[in-house]
Amino acid sequence: MRIDTQGRTISTTSYYRVSLKAVEAVPQPEMTIRGIVRVPAERRALITRIWRTALSVLIRESGL
Repeated sequence: MRIDTQGRTISTTSYYRVSLKAVEAVPQPEMTIRGIVRVPAERRALITRIWRTALSVLIRESGL
């Protein structure tokens, strides 16, 4: 976090609220556990995602 010129805090990284479920059977905790999860992923621009989606629709609809 950093402080702007008006004294407000500004996040310098992205934060997302998510709920996760275990893949394997594990004992359920008696309370909510908060923590950090790091998910390695490839960064992609929004325009790239739009282009790939549009292209896949065109291919699917054309019957190729």
